[in-house]
Amino acid sequence: MLYCLVISFVAVLFLIPRSHAETGFSYQELGRLNTPAMSGASPRWFGVDFEKGKDYKSEYSSYLKFHMRYFGEERGAIYSAPEAYLRTERGHTQMYYGRHILDWNPHEKFWLLGDLNAQRGFNLLEEDMEGLAGIHLINQQELLKIDIFASYVYIPQLNPGYKIKNGDVTAPNEWSKLPPEQVFYNGAKVPIYYELDMPEMKTIIFQPSIGGRVKMNWSERGGVSVYGLYKPENQVRLNATGHYEQDVEEQARVRAKPFANHHWIYGAETEQAVGDFVAQVGGMAVVPERGVDPTFKFEPLKIEPVYEDYYYGFGSLTYNQPEFSFGLHQVKSFSPPAQGQNLFGKKIRWQNASGVSGNYHLNDYWSFDVSYRYDWQLQDRLWVQSVNYRVTKQATVTAGLEMLDSPNADSFWSSYRSNDTSYARLNYIF
Repeated sequence: MLYCLVISFVAVLFLIPRSHAETGFSYQELGRLNTPAMSGASPRWFGVDFEKGKDYKSEYSSYLKFHMRYFGEERGAIYSAPEAYLRTERGHTQMYYGRHILDWNPHEKFWLLGDLNAQRGFNLLEEDMEGLAGIHLINQQELLKIDIFASYVYIPQLNPGYKIKNGDVTAPNEWSKLPPEQVFYNGAKVPIYYELDMPEMKTIIFQPSIGGRVKMNWSERGGVSVYGLYKPENQVRLNATGHYEQDVEEQARVRAKPFANHHWIYGAETEQAVGDFVAQVGGMAVVPERGVDPTFKFEPLKIEPVYEDYYYGFGSLTYNQPEFSFGLHQVKSFSPPAQGQNLFGKKIRWQNASGVSGNYHLNDYWSFDVSYRYDWQLQDRLWVQSVNYRVTKQATVTAGLEMLDSPNADSFWSSYRSNDTSYARLNYIF
């Protein structure tokens, strides 16, 4: 299996002709409506985007998608390759070798979950996802569709991420949730010196995954599906330990070590289309293993991950036309709300939320996008909108607004409530 994956990634890079590739360069200026919690956040970035699909005869095709954002010399760059695969098709069977997005849960993209597929993570309000690396088989019959996914290669979600250097924790942009810089000890604030204990790369990368989906259609426009998947969590977990020292200077010294932790994902989905409307109702359970790293030695200060099961119910009604689309969305969590700070941990993102999405192409030049999410229990509000103007066939100018309101300190989104931003972006595609 590993041999097939390596061959597929190499082939994708070399078989896609450069002359047919679509490469885009972008530059974005950010206008801060608040002061970001992370000091020194860059007010601009430069980006490179590459995307191309290519057919070879009738049975083979390849696809590659790559993104980079550069925030300046001090903050550095972040990267993402959401999909990169070779695809074969024979009869009713398709095979994907490489990194491919699984379409088993149609709700996770709007609700920014990052459990089944990973989030790209350049900005936690964006809906872009990253697929899973492995071998994906799809067999499509008239009313029955079977998916099987298997892998022994794990590519974790890297963004937004942070770096540890000389005891300090830094990040490329304000969407990284940084750990505290100080801790109270004997009634006084003491600085924290962080160290990263890097494991052998093979202990992270070589991790098994197995899963599948069965979808039964009762008509051409309606059906029901069930799926299950055992795989590593999309983001690595961290164990941390430390002690207080006064030898050279008074500080708390904390050592952190990443490790891959598996979880189970179960779900069911039903959908029915009537005219231009599509109704979808489903549910998903995310059950993490209580992972341990036997090689990690704890000191007096012990910080272990918090493991919580997540149970969701979903519903959506969408209307789609070539020039206009509109959607109503709902998510309900059957898990208790997160309480307090979860250092190096995960928090559930929604409790009982409703959302609206829309897209309108006025003509060949102007288009508008908007999304709004409101959690009735936590009172979180997320508003994202953009206006796009196509200057030429290659150049597009975008103006947008991203706003958050999160009054509950225990909410996942409260760490980012100062990230309200307006922006202007120029894209040029070759």
